[in-house]
Amino acid sequence: MLAVIAAIFIAVRDYISFDIFQKYSYIDYIIYTNIIVFVFTLMYIFSSKRELKQPENHDILIIILRVLLLLLIIEPCIYYSIKYCSNPGYVKALVNLNSIFLILISFLLLKKGKPDVYKLTGLTSMVLGSYLITRGPD
Repeated sequence: MLAVIAAIFIAVRDYISFDIFQKYSYIDYIIYTNIIVFVFTLMYIFSSKRELKQPENHDILIIILRVLLLLLIIEPCIYYSIKYCSNPGYVKALVNLNSIFLILISFLLLKKGKPDVYKLTGLTSMVLGSYLITRGPD
């Protein structure tokens, strides 16, 4: 259920972003976003009097790598795709193919679940659905 709630709010976020992306450059958008996130994070930390757990060195490197991937590759790709498309839903139909990649990685590397005819049919349907959504006249 939480994943469905997240999906609804992600759709709202992306709809709002479409207008914002038309007005601001990627760098301006990221700077404003990070300032706002930083301020709210500090407010939360000070108001909750929460003590932060010291991350292990290995974990810090993973966190830094994740942030770099997000800011240097993922966010710019999504930003420019949404900015220059006619319908942000088309972009998200393609971006959400990440679920397929994650499922395949989970099968192969994490050994979580086993591919069967139902799962493979579902994955194929997801790819075909994204293709059909992004093709044809607007």
